[in-house]
Amino acid sequence: MKSLFNLIFLLVLTQAQAQSIVAGEFDGNDFYHNYAPELVLSAPDPVNISSDSILIDMNNDGIVDVIIDVFNHNGGNWFDKRHAEIIPINNSEIALGAIDTCFANCPPPDLVSFEALAHAFDQPDLIDGASNWIDSAAYLSFNKWEAAVPNNCGYGCSGGDFQLDYRYVGVRIFSGSDTLYGWIKTRLYSTAMGDYDISIGSFACNQYAVGIEELGLPKKRVIRTFDVLGRTSETKPNTLLIHQYSDGTTEKVFLFE
Repeated sequence: MKSLFNLIFLLVLTQAQAQSIVAGEFDGNDFYHNYAPELVLSAPDPVNISSDSILIDMNNDGIVDVIIDVFNHNGGNWFDKRHAEIIPINNSEIALGAIDTCFANCPPPDLVSFEALAHAFDQPDLIDGASNWIDSAAYLSFNKWEAAVPNNCGYGCSGGDFQLDYRYVGVRIFSGSDTLYGWIKTRLYSTAMGDYDISIGSFACNQYAVGIEELGLPKKRVIRTFDVLGRTSETKPNTLLIHQYSDGTTEKVFLFE
């Protein structure tokens, strides 16, 4: 009796996976969490130092992916430093928007600091590998001033794109061989003079690298089979063939008999 062994080698010639997510949207392949009521992180003033934070597991795998915190340090007449930031951890990254600069108030120009700002996505922006990704903290918003530094000049700086209106933070996670993308819906607002609070509405993330058909697009189908010389061929054993699919991808297939 003839034994039949099927060995299929899948060598993807063009990328078959559409690893991405749309800001504010999710589907059955994504983990989604809605805060009801919304989660509020609060750093009230005039407390000398106040802060609040949350750890978020974006894809529900038991590993914390990002930390979001708010911080308020009021030094009276000498300084005031406030920020809301997102910190990627455990092999995660966040989408960078811009690098802001802070200079002293009097000449000559004296650079005080560089500040990384998280990119503010709007619905339905696509979050994918085309963004600028960093594995370090970035501000959602910051506001700081000091009265007499550097060189007794003082400075006052602010930035960020998450004030008042809801925007989306982009998150990228490396999980095994998968690259996952997610978003966090958030906005910054004040409940009282000097308070620095942030509201988190919801978040979503791929749970694994999803194929194009899994994103709700028409399911791909084989439209042509050809050999390594480009000649159209029927599927047959002991022959290296190439399947071409309706989504433009191809894969090599070898059926061993």
